[in-house]
Formats: sequence, structure tokens, C-alpha cells
Amino acid sequence: VVVGDIDPVKTEALVKQLFSDLKTPTSERVRTLYTVPLTGQNHFLQVTDKEMPQTVLQVMIKHPEEKLITEENYIHSMQRALFNEMIAERFAELAQKPGLPYLEAGASISGFFGRIDAFSLEVALKQGKFKEGFQTAWELVEIVKRFGFTQSELDRAKKNYVSFLETAFKEKSKTNSESLVGEYQRLYLNQEASPGITWEFDFAKSHIDQITLDQINAIVKDYIREQDRDILILAPEKDKTLLPDSATVMSWMNEVNQKKLTAATDEINKKPLLAVAPVSGKVVEKKTIPSIGVSILTLSNGVRIILKPTDFKNDEIRFAAFSPGGTSLYSDANYVNAANAGLIAGFGVGDFNPVQLDKMLAGRIFEATPYIGERTQGIQGYSTPKDFETALQLLYLRFTRPRKDSDLYNNIINSTREELANRYSDPAVVFNDTVTRILGNYNYRRQPFSVERLNQLNLDKLYRIYHERFSDASGFTFVFVGNFSIDSIRPLLERYLGSLPSLHKKESARDLGIHIPGGQLTKKVFKGSENKATVKMVIGGNYVYSTENNMVMQALKEVLEIKTTQHLREDESEVYSPSIQVAYSKYPHPRYSFNISFGCAPANADHLMKDVLKEMDTLRKNGPTQEDLDKFKAEYKRVHEVQITDNQSWLNYLLSQYENEEDPNQILNYNQRVDSVTRAMVQKAAQTYLSGVNDLRFVLLPEQTSK
Repeated sequence: VVVGDIDPVKTEALVKQLFSDLKTPTSERVRTLYTVPLTGQNHFLQVTDKEMPQTVLQVMIKHPEEKLITEENYIHSMQRALFNEMIAERFAELAQKPGLPYLEAGASISGFFGRIDAFSLEVALKQGKFKEGFQTAWELVEIVKRFGFTQSELDRAKKNYVSFLETAFKEKSKTNSESLVGEYQRLYLNQEASPGITWEFDFAKSHIDQITLDQINAIVKDYIREQDRDILILAPEKDKTLLPDSATVMSWMNEVNQKKLTAATDEINKKPLLAVAPVSGKVVEKKTIPSIGVSILTLSNGVRIILKPTDFKNDEIRFAAFSPGGTSLYSDANYVNAANAGLIAGFGVGDFNPVQLDKMLAGRIFEATPYIGERTQGIQGYSTPKDFETALQLLYLRFTRPRKDSDLYNNIINSTREELANRYSDPAVVFNDTVTRILGNYNYRRQPFSVERLNQLNLDKLYRIYHERFSDASGFTFVFVGNFSIDSIRPLLERYLGSLPSLHKKESARDLGIHIPGGQLTKKVFKGSENKATVKMVIGGNYVYSTENNMVMQALKEVLEIKTTQHLREDESEVYSPSIQVAYSKYPHPRYSFNISFGCAPANADHLMKDVLKEMDTLRKNGPTQEDLDKFKAEYKRVHEVQITDNQSWLNYLLSQYENEEDPNQILNYNQRVDSVTRAMVQKAAQTYLSGVNDLRFVLLPEQTSK
């Protein structure tokens, strides 16, 4: 299967040239198709592990697999998708209730394994509330089984389903090659129909109204049955004596099944998202950068807008915004609340909680999510051109009408407190927290989240800090990339961004002086029982920030990764795939870091770290080979060729350039910068930045190796 920007005739000839000498074996091997027989029997299983962070109870009700071959199959798959959408909404609504007795819960119908499908319910339980938590989730399932869904729920699910297909249909000429390859593989390997998005969209539009509430409710009764039911409990080993047995769980289910229940009602907030349109601002300045197709608007309230119209996608607009400040502006005493003030975004906007918001906006595809980082605060989002104004309305409300919700807040606090109780049962968490502490020089702001920090959180403080971070739009830069014309969206930008409150405070992020420590250190963490080591090597220090140096650092990273992969994986066969990352920053002071990580057998950790250091030493002494440097250049040009036709890549690039106060035209000579990198430049960078002066090593090992 070959998909992409190809000449079919030449590609076919190439395939014949490369593969025609392969011969079909005279005795073809039989492909075994494994199945799990459905006997009607029920099963119960408890599994405990000391590294399991919480107790999870799963109910799986198995059914014969329904393949996707005929039109009838497709209608059934639509029905299951609608069911999944509606039951997910029911669980989301339940999560709004105060005093939620479980950590998390959800249910769906999906493919399982061994040629079977299954209805699955999964509940992450709270300590001391196993029965209450499970019964609350099972009661929701029983209400759905007994009373079904409502017509308004089904109507919303249909809107969402068709909207999703409509977006895919509009992008049919821009569909990612990889997704098509996967579809064709499933056609040939699993006989799954591959009619194409045009057929799917047309079929869904013409048949979805024929799907009735009775049909959906019949699916519920068919799938949620009492045979071929498996109950699985996964739990921490320390809680083994507290776990319910099969008879106990069955008694919990029977209590709910015999309980007098009432049908759920579909509560809909019928208020408009934005009752009164805000008073528009005006564009007071417009500049253009014709070389890269970018326009810059300045609004009367000080908001700066970067616009890049594209035709890379037919139905996509991506956007983001940033403003200097973030948590750096708050003292250590207020840091924990500042770092978690983004929780406010999860409580909805204006008069709408999250579920009400989803209900009201059914069938529309967009998002506008706020964040508060260490040096900036901002928004990230996307929409279709059709839903762009609604996305801007939501964005406007994120700034002007964040919502406080004590019930949701208390549910989050209680669930987090429960999760923290078993936090360090996971070896990876212990290891990562150790690494974070050391790399952050044990600064207060680099300590892991704890019960002590949880107790510092206060809803009023979170709300106040969130409001402070988004109360002054004059410091914000917005970037929009996608399928729009500037003239058509300009009035919307003036209305929803030009009306944002502005105080003209001219804030700047504060230098906290936190950076990776220098010197040499080896830290071994002994946790867990798996016979595996995790290695992380970190090298960091001061840096000379420039576009040229940044490219050389990328080359250094690539050739080092080529050599370590070749030596550690291919020659030694002792690791699967080492990963090397390089990062560099301009503010508050230019810094760089290399992060090398891999997994291996515990006995091999020390000598493999020495092997990595040998590769660094070789680069310092000899520089890279021309072959390895050419590999870097070819790969980076290929990736760049793809990125310059991708909305998200352009969005990320423009955000980075404006945050770092760099010339956005730098992208024009990207390939020249790649070509200008020489072996000598990479060797000098290795001598400067991989000198061995700063060398921090971290190793996670199983507990028995500490003896």
C-alpha cells in the first residue's frame, strides 16, 4: 500500500522492481485466527500489584464481533457510536454532582479481542467507598437499561456524529496519508469495508434520521445482559484483604437491579452563550509581511493579532494567544494557587457548567482552552470556519466570565487527595519526582504535588488569580492560522477581541533563577520489582542563543542519536531505542539542555552510560561523519517540507518567534541554514556543550538490586 504525493505509474514500476523477485512459498503458512469462545459463563478475577496506584473495578459483557462489511453493519456501528456518545454525557453529568463517591468512571461498547465486542464499565474506586462508588456507576447503567435515553440526547449525539463526518468530508482532499494506509490495511487484513469518506458522509446524512430512540434503547438491553459477563478487580497489593469477592460484587449489582429507580431527565440550559454582543473595538494599525503571507493587526485596546490565511486544510482554523507574566509574578506563598488557577477553566463559563456548555454547543467543532504557565498565560484553540464566531465567543467568555463551581472544585480536591495517597506506589512517579527536584535545584516551585500543597488550594484564590491573569488583554498577542480571509474575520476580531478588558499594565515575566545545576552527579533510585532499568542523562548550561546555533544544536542532537542508536541498539542489542532531546531557551537567560534516556537491563545501565559518553567524546575529537551529517540535512529538509504546509506547525512557529521577539522571516532561509552546518561547526558545539563539565545521571533500578 503506497499513499502520498506520488506518480502511480512510476511507483508501481518501483514496487515491481523491488519485490518481483519474492516467491510465494509452495507450502503457505496458515494464518491462525484466534477467537475467544462465548460460553455464556460469567467470570470473576482479582489481580493485585504493589505498584498499582488505585483500585479499579471493570465489568465486561462480551458479544460476538460485528464486522464492518455491509450497509447494515455500518448502521449498527452508527448506533453504537451514538450510544457511546450519550452514555459518556451521562457520566460527565454525574461527575458534576457533589460528593462523587468514585475517582473516575465510564462505559462504552467497542471491539475487545479474539473476535468479540464488549460493553465495558470501568470504575476507579475511592478507599472506603468501594460499594458506594461501584453502585453509583452501576446505577447509571441500570437507569439507562431500564428507561433508555431521551430524544433530546439522541438528537445531540446525531448532530455531533454528522459534524465529525462533515469535517472529515471537507478535508477529503487533504486527508493524512497515514490514515488512508491504515484504512487500506484494515480492508485487506480484516475485510473491513473502505468505502471512502464521501460515501460515509452521504450515507450517514441519509440514514441517521432513520435511527430511532427505540433502536438505541434496544441495543442497551441487548448488550447489558447477565451472561458472558466478566468482572475484574485491579488493586494495590496492600488492599488485598479489603477487596470484595464475587458474591459481594454480585450482591452490590443485585441491590441496584432491584432498587426503585427513576428515569433521568435531560436538563438543558436554554440561555444564549452570549446574551449581549460586546461593543466592538477597532483596528488602529495594520502591517503585512508579504514574504510569508502574514498580516499584523493592532486593536484599539492594545491587542496584537497575527494572521496567516492558508489553504492547507479546507475546514480548519487554529489559534493561540500569549501574554507575559504567568506564575512567575506570584510569591512562593501564592505559587501553589497560581500554578493551579487553570482549574477554573474546567468549571465552564458564564451561566454554563461544562456539561451544559457541551449540550448547548452540540454539533459544533471548536475549543478555546486557557492555560497559566510559568512565564506566560494564554489560550489554545481551534475551530471550523463555520464555527469560528462561536469559538471567539467562548474565548471572550474565558476572559470575561470565568465560572466558579464549589461542587466541581470539591470533587477535584477529594479525588486528588485519594490519588495522592498511593502516588508513590508507581516507580516511575518516584523516579520522575526525584529527577524534577534535582533538575530544579530543589527550588520550592519544582517540588512534586503533595497533600500539603493540596491543602493550600483555595477556590477564591484560584478564581482571583485566574481573573488577574486574564484581566488585561492589552499584553496579549493572538495568532490565527487556517482557512479564512482577513476581510471576512476582521469584524469578528474587532467585536470579540477588541472588546476585551485592557488595563495596559505592561507586565513582564520575572526571572526566578531556576535552572539545571552544573557539576557532576549520579543518582540511583531503587523502586519496583520489574527487572528493568530506566536511565536519564542530563547535560545543561549557559548558551549563546541564535538561529544559527540552534540549527547546529539540532544537528549535534541528531548525529549523537544516530550514533547512540547504532551502538546501543544495533551493535550491542542492549536497548530498544534511545531517545535524545535538545532544548534551548532565550529567556530569562539563554540556556540549553540535552536529555538522553533509554531502558535496559539493570546490569547494563552503568556501562551503557559510559558508551554514551564515549560517543560524545568521539564527537568532540573527530566531529560527525559526513554521512551522518548528510542524514541530518536530508531528514530536516524533508520534515520542513511537510511542516510548511501544516497549520499547527505554522502556529507553533509564529508563536515561538513572537514570544522570543525574533524575526518571523527566518523561516525563509531554513534550508540554507541546514545546508550551512558543517562538520567543524558540530564538532565545536560538541566541545562547547558536551564538554563533560556538567553531567547529571539518573537511574531507576528494581529494589532487589540495592541489596
